[in-house]
Amino acid sequence: MVLAENGAAGYKTAMALIPDLVISDITMPDMDGFELVQQLKQERSTSHIPLLLLTAKNTDADRQRGYDLGIDSYLIKPVTAALLFKRIDNLLSRQKQINELVLESLNSKSPYSDDYTEQKPPEELWRENEFVQDFMQIVEQHMQDEVLDAAALADRMNMSQSTLYRKLKGITGKNINQLVRKIRIHKAADLLRTGKYNVTEVSFMVGINSAIYFRQCFKEEFGQLPSEYQRADNKIRVTY
Repeated sequence: MVLAENGAAGYKTAMALIPDLVISDITMPDMDGFELVQQLKQERSTSHIPLLLLTAKNTDADRQRGYDLGIDSYLIKPVTAALLFKRIDNLLSRQKQINELVLESLNSKSPYSDDYTEQKPPEELWRENEFVQDFMQIVEQHMQDEVLDAAALADRMNMSQSTLYRKLKGITGKNINQLVRKIRIHKAADLLRTGKYNVTEVSFMVGINSAIYFRQCFKEEFGQLPSEYQRADNKIRVTY
């Protein structure tokens, strides 16, 4: 837990640390809670962070303004520790569910996926999903590079490496290297499903030049070797 003495300091701290949750009062010097919420929601690196306003301001207008700006919860002082901790736990659990939904939407983005859909993700996921989609696009543009440097990826996303790490971790639960590997392997599955390439060709096409490592990563992601995956898919296509 990190404390900040006012809204402006809280904003700087949140930008530097990309925390899992922000709890703020409304009445503060330099920057009030509403402005803090607005600033954090406008920043691409912090837009995913759950925000809780803990305040003595008990009017419907203040509550509505907070929710209009994008807060996730509004609690009135005084509040019991049990209620506060329960609300925090609920917000973090909800964020974890959002992480899983974002990953699911990435898994089903390919037209070769069984559960492919053209529909947009739920509205509350759109901004987070859009960020990861931008990251995926950059990775796919450099897919054949065996080494995708995290610093270079961060530079292309217009943020520091540490900020990109925390943002991706906050949205997907995975770090940069884990997400890059996941993108490579799902691209490999897409290519295998076309039936145009063999396993070795696909491995090189997604930038994994070690056949052993490629098979290991593929099996960890899909529960079967790439050759087994391709044969099973071909069998399904023949059946249909």
